[in-house]
Amino acid sequence: MWTVNDLPAYGMASRWSTAGVMGYPVCMDDTRAFYLQHGRKACYFDCHRQFLAAHHSYRRNKKAFTKHRVKNKVAHPRLTGDQILDRVANISPTVEMPLLLPDGYGSNHKGMKKSIFWDPLYWSTLLIRHNLDVMHIEKNVFDNILNMVMDIKGKTKDNMNTRRDLKIICNRPNLELDDAGVGARAVVAAAVVAFLAFVGLSRWIRRAATSSSEAVSQPSPIPADSVVVGSAAAGATSSQVPTRS
Repeated sequence: MWTVNDLPAYGMASRWSTAGVMGYPVCMDDTRAFYLQHGRKACYFDCHRQFLAAHHSYRRNKKAFTKHRVKNKVAHPRLTGDQILDRVANISPTVEMPLLLPDGYGSNHKGMKKSIFWDPLYWSTLLIRHNLDVMHIEKNVFDNILNMVMDIKGKTKDNMNTRRDLKIICNRPNLELDDAGVGARAVVAAAVVAFLAFVGLSRWIRRAATSSSEAVSQPSPIPADSVVVGSAAAGATSSQVPTRS
């Protein structure tokens, strides 16, 4: 048995908070995430290169990921179920309020209590104990992309703080803000035009496909003159056939 849930339910089922820089119950305090300077949010950008092979070309890439940074560190071995159980076993139960959290919460761990799922003996032997629901992830990713491309006020992730953090972390001069703060709006406007063009093209393709399918499924009516000609030809043919007297 295992669980299938979205990210917030993942935290409730595992009793390990998924918010912040230590929000992954498998890596625990070894996520190497960081907080954005202007956005003030936890960011897991460029945490994946540590899992690549030691001589992978992406490790030496200083432009496509964090600028001017080469990733030489290798990911720590994945914790086993017994190792995770040893870490969460001593977390005392607590009410989920800021003043009543366990000792070390937020600095050494993000566990709120030992989950009841650890009671079955087989739970620590599972390779994957909590699975993320792909449907919710796809919806959230699509919503964020749509809100950003359409520049929906209050929902878009593309704002001034995002562009300021991008300038600090990434090597993307064409996406940075200029002195008047116009760079972000110009890029968003271009993205909106591209998105609308894509939507218009997809609608045209859908209409064309629908029209073609209807034309194939519904046979065209036979012209009246062809019926007359066919009947006359049939009569002429039948008159030429010899019959017995």
